[in-house]
Amino acid sequence: MQPILNKYRAELKRIIATQMKKINNPELVRIRVTEARVKPLTSLWRKAQRKRWKVHDIFKEIQDILGVRIVCANIEDI
Repeated sequence: MQPILNKYRAELKRIIATQMKKINNPELVRIRVTEARVKPLTSLWRKAQRKRWKVHDIFKEIQDILGVRIVCANIEDI
């Protein structure tokens, strides 16, 4: 699973960068993507156990397997 998730992580970063480039006014684009991560499988497993998910339902239930941090320069940019 890890190689597939890493591929999706890279694709997500690419999509965000593409969308940011579509904004022609540099004053409006004052954010940056600082990191993207794939939830470690050990963390995923602990969450599944804590929530009592069945093994075959983990990927149906999980909502935060990929994460991206976007840093904004000002509160108004959020």
